[in-house]
Amino acid sequence: MAKKKKTKTETENETIVNEDSQASEEASENNSVEGDMPEPLELDMDQLQAAINDAKSTQQNSKDEVLRVRAEFENFKRRKEQEKEEFMKYANEKVILEILPALDSFDMAIAQADSTDNKDVKNVIVGFQYIHQQLTSALEKQGVTRIESLGKEFDPKLHQAMGKEAVEGKEKDTVVKQLQAGYSLNGRVIRPAMVMLAE
Repeated sequence: MAKKKKTKTETENETIVNEDSQASEEASENNSVEGDMPEPLELDMDQLQAAINDAKSTQQNSKDEVLRVRAEFENFKRRKEQEKEEFMKYANEKVILEILPALDSFDMAIAQADSTDNKDVKNVIVGFQYIHQQLTSALEKQGVTRIESLGKEFDPKLHQAMGKEAVEGKEKDTVVKQLQAGYSLNGRVIRPAMVMLAE
C-alpha cells in the first residue's frame, strides 16, 4: 500500500504539537528543579541573640576559670617558696641543738674563773673563753641568738621556771638566776632558758 503524502498544513500542525510537547517537558523539568530547592532559612532574632549571649557567657566562664587556675598556681608556687625558705631557715636546728650542750659546758668552766687563784687553771679558762667565742660567733652566723634572761620578767615563751627564791629588792616572777642559757634560731625559740624566779 502506497504511503500517503502529508499536506503542508498537517506538517505545520505536527511541528506545533512537537514544540508544545517539548515546552511542556522543559517546564516540567524546571518545576522539578525548583521543587528540590530548600525553603528559605527563617532567622529568629531572639534565638540568635540567645545563642550570642550563651557564647559570650561561655567565653567569660572560660576566662574566669583560666584566671582562677592561674591564681591557684601562683598561690601554690608562693606556698612552696615559703616552705622552702622555712626549711632552709631551720634545717640545721637539730645539729645546733647537739652543739648547745658543749657550749653549756664551756659556760660552766668559764664561770669557775673567779673561784680560783691558780694561774694554770686561769690560763686554761682563757683558752675555754676563746673557744666559747668561736662557737658563739659560728652559731650567730647561722641565726642563733642567746636569750638574755637575768633581770627580765618571766616569759613562758622564753623561759622554763625551775623554782623560786626569796631575793630582796626583786619583783615577783623576775628572773634572778639562770641555770642554763636559752637560744633562738632565726627568731624561733629552740631551747628555753632554765631560770629561777623571785618569789
